Amino acid sequence: TEDSILWSIVIAKKSFTILCNGIYVVNIVYADVPNDFCFEKWSAEIKKVQFTSSTPKTMTIVEYFRQPPQSEGCPLLPDAWKTFATGTFPVLNGAKVEVKGLCSGNSRFFDSTEVICLAGTLSPFSRTPQCIPEGTCTGLYPSWNYLQTSTVFPVATGTVLTVTCYDEGFKMSGSTEVTCHSDIFYTYQDEEPLCTPSTDEGWLKPEKSTEYDIDFTETPLQILTNTPKVTCVPAKFKLFFNTASKDIGLFVLKFAENPSYLLQPCMNKYGHISQLPNTPSRVWTFIKTAESFTVHCNGDLVISIVFGEVSDDKCTDIWSQDISNFEVDSDDSPIDFYRLRLCVDTTA
Repeated sequence: TEDSILWSIVIAKKSFTILCNGIYVVNIVYADVPNDFCFEKWSAEIKKVQFTSSTPKTMTIVEYFRQPPQSEGCPLLPDAWKTFATGTFPVLNGAKVEVKGLCSGNSRFFDSTEVICLAGTLSPFSRTPQCIPEGTCTGLYPSWNYLQTSTVFPVATGTVLTVTCYDEGFKMSGSTEVTCHSDIFYTYQDEEPLCTPSTDEGWLKPEKSTEYDIDFTETPLQILTNTPKVTCVPAKFKLFFNTASKDIGLFVLKFAENPSYLLQPCMNKYGHISQLPNTPSRVWTFIKTAESFTVHCNGDLVISIVFGEVSDDKCTDIWSQDISNFEVDSDDSPIDFYRLRLCVDTTA
């Protein structure tokens, strides 16, 4: 409600933080974002800043800017963290400060137990320390990419869940059991659970406008996507399939409340997928024969197109041919990895 507002932007190796008149209003930890592009860009050294606006210059709301001189230290904890116990203040710039939550009632302390003094404030060293009340868990933590559980949500506080990787092509590390605290917050023994696609199992990261050879007569194509509801990842992905005669087929999948797909030139409007696995991380398996194109999601058949049943002859003309390669359409596609898998169970 104040007429004049001072914004402080702190960009560190691990996080991006904004304070409004000294109050923390934005905290983004790069490691919590499933898109690797975020960490790669923002963890690099920032050398320049440029102001831009969608309004005319005479209407810009930024009046002045500065990079204040390096402070000698941090005099105290931010107001939002006053409930957390810590060491004696002030501390020098660069000093690491341990924090311990003094949470009331049924709340429990979560996330960072260590913060670092930076530019006169305290910026998160990992995630922001916070007190979370007990309650029902509604799903796994969104940044636990490619992790799954057979437990049906919601579950009550204290419920122990066994977690595994989606596929044998992942390497599992950390705890295999997590205990529900509230919403998407869990406790666990030892290290945080983590699933990593293994290059030993053929998983590779695709690049835009790069052609990758494929022979559908020998192997299907598998693709990994990760689209947590809390992130702003792209709403769709596109795959171009090229034949030896240079004909091009296009497959598009849209992520939405009602997912839809398009296979050109076989379809002139999007078809709807009745049901997808209710999980952010998905393994898509594409199988093409001379007669059909099918897609499985986490082992379930979700798309099946028989070329001979399509009225447009171009569908059969193009898709009955052997596919020689494919490419991903966009740099910011939600496709994380792909692989060509020699053996796959398609009976589901």
